[in-house]
Amino acid sequence: MDPNEIKAVAHPRPVDGMPTNSDWAIGMWTPTLGPTAMLLAHRLAGDVLNGGPTTYQLRELARWLGVGDAKVTSSIKRLHRGNVALVGDGVVAIRLTLPQPRRAQPWPPGGEAVTLTVPEAADLLGISRAKAYEAARNGDIPAIRLGRRLIVPRARLMEMLDGPD
Repeated sequence: MDPNEIKAVAHPRPVDGMPTNSDWAIGMWTPTLGPTAMLLAHRLAGDVLNGGPTTYQLRELARWLGVGDAKVTSSIKRLHRGNVALVGDGVVAIRLTLPQPRRAQPWPPGGEAVTLTVPEAADLLGISRAKAYEAARNGDIPAIRLGRRLIVPRARLMEMLDGPD
């Protein structure tokens, strides 16, 4: 098979779920796979289901998606890692239905960020942004420099506000 050619076929092991070429699949799986990979899965599954063309030139898919050839290749790998397709020897076995994607649990529990930006700390403290940057530089509020950014550890700020017991 030509290395620039891709053949799409149906995945051999079906799963219960919604059609891969549905709006539901795009909405639910795009955060997990990314927009390019999900649009590619949508197209391949739709063509396989509808008996359309199932052999593609890599450049043709790249042009259709509006990306480079390398992006199509990385999207195919992403489909494979996401268990949406089996990939090998220029063949992409695409799942025709997809289950509900597994969502990562927010960290930390409760969903609050571990750090704040200096403007977020300013809002929390009820002071101006300029005053918060000055306080962070002076060490009046706990701040960590990461490259050119200053971040404020939420727990240390809360400890500082609670004061000694």
